[in-house]
Amino acid sequence: MGYEIRFDFMPLFFRVLMLTLVLMPMGYWGRVQLQEATWRKSQDMLVGLIIGVCGFVIMVSFLTLIFTQLFTSALVELGVLTIALLVSRMLYWRSLVSFYATADLA
Repeated sequence: MGYEIRFDFMPLFFRVLMLTLVLMPMGYWGRVQLQEATWRKSQDMLVGLIIGVCGFVIMVSFLTLIFTQLFTSALVELGVLTIALLVSRMLYWRSLVSFYATADLA
């Protein structure tokens, strides 16, 4: 009575979404570092920001291509991406705690 549930493929948009979520803490950390940078009011800051965004997009695209070839099972890939998401969030949280423990907030 209907179709059976199968999980033998991973939609491409979901892979890109998960990889973006895994790599977002790296961008967040760059933003925190930029807040204390002395050169953030210079003329060249926008060029660095554009290069950083382009690098982020290229990294997500490159990892998407690698993950398509690396994993044959969608369930294993989902598990690896979920673990990577949790680890990246935990590392970002720990780096924020250590940064603000020593930062001059005045």
